[in-house]
Amino acid sequence: MNLTPSLANPFFAEELKQLIFTEETRHTTHINSINSYQLKLIENEEIFTKAFYIRAINNFQSFILLFDAIIIGEDMIEIDGKIYYILY
Repeated sequence: MNLTPSLANPFFAEELKQLIFTEETRHTTHINSINSYQLKLIENEEIFTKAFYIRAINNFQSFILLFDAIIIGEDMIEIDGKIYYILY
C-alpha cells in the first residue's frame, strides 16, 4: 500500500483503514521490541557494573597487599656489614 493523496478520497476509506491498522500494528511491534531490548540492555549493564565493581575491589586489595609487601630502605638495618630486614 502506498500513501498517496488519493487516500483522502472517501472511495479509498477501506484502504486508509487498512493502512492505519498495519501502521498501528507495526508501531506497537516496534515499541515492544524497543522496550524489551531496553530492559535487556539495562540488565546487562547492571551485570557488567557489578562485575566491574568486584574486579576493581579485588584489584585494589591485591595492589594494597603488594604495596604492603614492598621492602623499603627504612625497613633495612646494617649490622657488622650485613643488611637485615626488620620485622615489625
